[in-house]
Formats: sequence, structure tokens, C-alpha cells
Amino acid sequence: MMRTILAALALLLTAGGAWAQSGQPNDCSGTVGTAAAAVLFPGSGKTGPTSAQRYITIANPHATNNLCVNATPGGTAVCAAAGTITIGPGGSASWWQPAYPPPAQLSIIASGVSTPYTCLYQ
Repeated sequence: MMRTILAALALLLTAGGAWAQSGQPNDCSGTVGTAAAAVLFPGSGKTGPTSAQRYITIANPHATNNLCVNATPGGTAVCAAAGTITIGPGGSASWWQPAYPPPAQLSIIASGVSTPYTCLYQ
């Protein structure tokens, strides 16, 4: 779990000047419960573009709950279902151009109520 976060951070830090010149990341963080919800771009009450063009990173800061994310167009997050990625406590998932283009939409659900998630995109 910690390796995933460190790997994502290392990738972000070593991406070079092109990333730094392109501006600050936008915030799509939120809180989700046991019913699937869309990840909002930008997050509720925040400003930014309505879609990710370069990358999306979602992290799970919760100590015990899992987050489950579905990036399939029109898909709905269901933990342990095909097409859904499980992010354990302290873990993260990222989509980066060009190898893994960021999806146009994400559906997210948690294994417990009121589970926060951090989300950055550009």
C-alpha cells in the first residue's frame, strides 16, 4: 500500500519541467458511503476543469475502509466486481497519459459510511 503511494509520488516528482509548467493539480476529493457515486470534476465546492486530460490520482486515507473505483464508461462501482479496482487503506490508484489515459468518468463506493478520498487531476 505504502509502496503504491510512494511510487505515485516519485512518478509525479520525476515527471520533470513539463508537468511543473502546466499548472497546479485540481482537487476532486470527496466523501463516499456504501452507495456508488460519481467522482466530481472538480470536487464539490471547488474550481477547475470538468475533466482530466493528463492524470487522475485517487488515494484512500481511511484506516480501515476500502474504496472501490470503476473507470469503465457508464460503469458503476461495486466492490469485488469485474471492472472495479479496490483501493485498500493507505493505497492509491492513478491513470497517467500516455500509457493509461485518465477516464472521462469514475464511479466510487466505500466499504463503510462517510469514507473520505483524496483525488487530484489535471
